[in-house]
Amino acid sequence: MPVQVAAAEIELAAGNSGLAAASYEKITAQHTQPYLTHYHANALLAAGDAAAAKQVIRHKLRRDKTIFTLYPLLAKANGALGLLGEAHQATAEFHVALGEYQRAKNSLQQALRQQDTAGYLQQSITARLAEIERLIAARNQ
Repeated sequence: MPVQVAAAEIELAAGNSGLAAASYEKITAQHTQPYLTHYHANALLAAGDAAAAKQVIRHKLRRDKTIFTLYPLLAKANGALGLLGEAHQATAEFHVALGEYQRAKNSLQQALRQQDTAGYLQQSITARLAEIERLIAARNQ
């Protein structure tokens, strides 16, 4: 597998992001290490396929939410798709994983100010914001 990863990285460095993404798709089908998802999503973003990158990241996070290094990539994919509310929400989850609750709160407040934040997304962000505020209050006691 290290040779396959190196070959995919060489393709990516050479500007062949589509080939790199295809290589990572094959690699991640056989191996489940979290860093491979990071490389795969990065290659997809470089290829301009933010939707596929988001799908790959969300699939991995559904299985393991503790892979906090994927949240910045999810934010980047959402931003590229024009989903700014979801981008801020992903950034907030990254900050929560780091224990940076005030920064998470700020990101969620920014998410609520985005035009694309409505309906279920708005409810989800509002609920998460309430959780973060409780964590901040508990920490300050």
